[in-house]
Amino acid sequence: MKKLHPLLVASLLAVGLSTGAQAQSTPTRSASQAATANARDAVPEADRDFMKKAAEAGHAEVQAARLALSKTSNAQVKKFAQMLVDDHTKANAQLEQIASAKGVKLPTEPSLMHKSKLQLMKMADGKDFDERFTEDMGVDAHRETIEMFREEIANGRDPQVKAFAQQALPKLERHLEMAQQLRTQLERRESEGAKR
Repeated sequence: MKKLHPLLVASLLAVGLSTGAQAQSTPTRSASQAATANARDAVPEADRDFMKKAAEAGHAEVQAARLALSKTSNAQVKKFAQMLVDDHTKANAQLEQIASAKGVKLPTEPSLMHKSKLQLMKMADGKDFDERFTEDMGVDAHRETIEMFREEIANGRDPQVKAFAQQALPKLERHLEMAQQLRTQLERRESEGAKR
């Protein structure tokens, strides 16, 4: 039996060790993938559903408010729209961060229903636009969103998602209150204009 050259033995050992290390690192990678999958599966369906609907509503608010900033000449409507852009952009980013950590993929645009409302808004101008924006995206959309957030606070099971809803709710209620005040101002102006 021939003796193996010491360099050949060392090379074979090195190859064997590196193959063993690779074999050990592979399960670690799949373990991290499994952890992400477990995190996603750990989020109850109702909480995931809430996150998706909240994301769609948030994107709709931002798009509608940006449209208002470009179309309205009413200072109060502009102020309200800017507040919506700022608050909803921040909330959207917070929600995306939570969802990403949990492996939940969120929509990046409004729902079809919101898109159709936005389309109708694009066709309106002047006072008609201001009223439509205030009513549809200010009052109606915020009522629906508040109801959805209250439902999550009452029945949600994921602590982080629930905490997000609790943190966002007061701002949403403030938006609704301001939209209702703005609607009253617009109605008053219209009735005063009709009397002249």
